Amino acid sequence: MIGCMVSSTLSYYKKFYVLPLNSIKEGKGTGVVTSVPAEAPDDYMAWRDLVNDEAARKKHNIPLEYVEPFKPVSKINRWPMNSFM
Repeated sequence: MIGCMVSSTLSYYKKFYVLPLNSIKEGKGTGVVTSVPAEAPDDYMAWRDLVNDEAARKKHNIPLEYVEPFKPVSKINRWPMNSFM
């Protein structure tokens, strides 16, 4: 499912891509989890690594445009986090 576009009515971004997270055990359950980079350090680091590390993106066939435009969004402000950085 990595690289598939999905949608969610409860998400800030209505359509987004399934991305890998190295700490997930793919052999247990579906291997698909919700990522909350605005609140979970591991999720934020995984997103940041995919934005900054071309080798990590190539490993999973993830183009930069699947990752970079989707900035972590604070649940409190509903604005992308890096608009404050």
